[in-house]
Amino acid sequence: MVVEELQNNVEDLENLIKHFDYITAKTHALKLLEALPAGDALDESHSGLRCRTLLALSASLRQGGMAAEALTYAKEALALAEQYHNHDLTAKAYGNIGNLHAQLSDYTSALECFSQAVVFYEKYGNTNGVAKAMYGIGTAYELHADNPRALEYYTKALEAFELLDMQSERAKCIGAMASIFSNLADYPKALEYYAQSLALHEELGSKEGAARIIGHTAIVYWNLADYSTALEWNRKALAIHEELDMKADIASITGNIGIIYLDCNDYTQAVEYFAKALALYQELGMDVSMSRIHGSLGNLYYKMADYPKALDYFHAALTVQEKHGIKLSIAITTGNIGNVYNTTGN
Repeated sequence: MVVEELQNNVEDLENLIKHFDYITAKTHALKLLEALPAGDALDESHSGLRCRTLLALSASLRQGGMAAEALTYAKEALALAEQYHNHDLTAKAYGNIGNLHAQLSDYTSALECFSQAVVFYEKYGNTNGVAKAMYGIGTAYELHADNPRALEYYTKALEAFELLDMQSERAKCIGAMASIFSNLADYPKALEYYAQSLALHEELGSKEGAARIIGHTAIVYWNLADYSTALEWNRKALAIHEELDMKADIASITGNIGIIYLDCNDYTQAVEYFAKALALYQELGMDVSMSRIHGSLGNLYYKMADYPKALDYFHAALTVQEKHGIKLSIAITTGNIGNVYNTTGN
């Protein structure tokens, strides 16, 4: 392929990421990497394209729950960007790696990477990049359960997004702030911010973004133990995800509906929805997400006093979590296994 054709293909790939089509993006990225020069055959005209493709592949894998595999490609992209002194892609790679470390519960490394991204963006005057990196720092603090610091950085990012008229990022950031208020059990404020985010996504015509905010709103009602309203919002989100054929999100919402039925002690419905979610995740090859469903099934069978089955599912979840080094999930699942043994007197 000539450079112009490759350029168009990389832009198409990045559009797939922007529109949340991570499954197709992964396939296209792998094909593009085969078509792009590598190693000694690589030159400056192709280096940026290869780096962008690696970052897109990393992003698609991260969304599929394969953070450890994604990290390999992101680090390759960073090395390439640094080798060819591409400062913008160096900063983007640091941001990508920061997201991956956060997903893997390595918050110290995540903050280091996001801070490096800020340094590069500030040095070369990329104010949009600085704002996005600030948002990334907020994400790392949120995952580390440092909600006050997370809110501080989300607020800084939001101010920048508003100043720069980055409306899509603004909608996303308001939704992230709603998540913090939900974490702090300030549910009225969480609902207020989710409503603002939803209105903005709808104004921008972003069905994907709107569907995700609707799903997050359902979680607030679940936290409030308002299960009928939570189901209503989840079904709204599910309908949009199905319309857009967003299979990973369909699986996520389906699993959330299963959790609601579990909390309502409707074990038959819970098993049905967990089975649907599990089948979708299996089809998509999303083993980390499958492990979350295995954990939920473990909780279900624990509540049903079927302790051997509970242990089977908890151990299945733990195997995947240890494989990917997801520390927080490992701790939770290990505790759940301990609860089973304590209940059975082992």
